[in-house]
Amino acid sequence: MKLLSRETDRAVWLLDTKEREGLLFLMGTGARRREVNPAKGFDAVGIEDSDETELEGWLREHRNSASLEISDQLNDPELCVRRRGGHAWTLLHGQSELLLQVLNELRISAWKRLGQPPEVLPDPLPPPGTDDYIDCWIMETASIFQSQLLQGLENE
Repeated sequence: MKLLSRETDRAVWLLDTKEREGLLFLMGTGARRREVNPAKGFDAVGIEDSDETELEGWLREHRNSASLEISDQLNDPELCVRRRGGHAWTLLHGQSELLLQVLNELRISAWKRLGQPPEVLPDPLPPPGTDDYIDCWIMETASIFQSQLLQGLENE
């Protein structure tokens, strides 16, 4: 993922085919994974069970909606134009921040499902195909895309 150009209302990123497919898979897989209770990491004093359930539902709906929006952009031939070397993906103003937010939510959710390990990835890795392995993949892949996005935006 490489920043091609940036203007006040948009940024254009070059994604190779594997990066685009990886982002699409990440948006779909990450959004479908079970969510840990968001209030567990906070002092839940004063939060009623019904409020907690409503918050969980709202967060899940927001994450799914944002992931779907990103997937729709990646599948839109006007926003993600196939070209030599991959795809030129145009993110309009604010969409880069949305992408960063979604990637961060996916990464943190996977980390929580893994039991909040102190190390970045467990050593040895869980067996391929297990839920823990998928969460390791989500956490690592989201981190890579976040880093590339931030690096591209900082260099401009």
